[in-house]
Amino acid sequence: MEHSRENEFKRWARFGVDQDGIKYIPVGGTCVMTYLLDVRGSSILAGLLDGDAYGDYLRSEWGIYIHREGIWRDKWFVPSGFLHYGEHPFSCAERIVKNMLDGNADKLELLDVVSFTQPSKYYPGYNHWHICFIYRTHGLKFNKRPWFKRLEYVDLSTLKSVDVGVAGGPVLKKLKLVSD
Repeated sequence: MEHSRENEFKRWARFGVDQDGIKYIPVGGTCVMTYLLDVRGSSILAGLLDGDAYGDYLRSEWGIYIHREGIWRDKWFVPSGFLHYGEHPFSCAERIVKNMLDGNADKLELLDVVSFTQPSKYYPGYNHWHICFIYRTHGLKFNKRPWFKRLEYVDLSTLKSVDVGVAGGPVLKKLKLVSD
């Protein structure tokens, strides 16, 4: 079988370590996230983050790149978080409810898994891959935490994909909740 140059740069979607160290790091990056959808009527729970006052917290607890202001400043944030290595997406959903929202929910139900790529902002010529586990909340009760300037139910008919930050816009678009 002939080896083609095209296959030299192919990487498997398998990330881990072996005796030689870390292997198979995707050049353009991969994010694995959990999103909570709390939809009431035609509105969705979303907030505006206070990255100026709570940037250290948002970075250390939720992995949000506060230095990339274009992904969060003046954009609606659907409660979401990056999974820790080895964390089950459902556990991340519970962590979001408890730690980010200071709340509880009667039920968290896996609604969908959304996967998409987009050009990497850091590594031109490569794609960044998003794998997003979407949980629908039932009976969510929460308290507005100080890292949110605002946390409220936003009418979906007023939202566009570009209005939603931290990769939430493409997620809501794929779920057909917002348009371009």
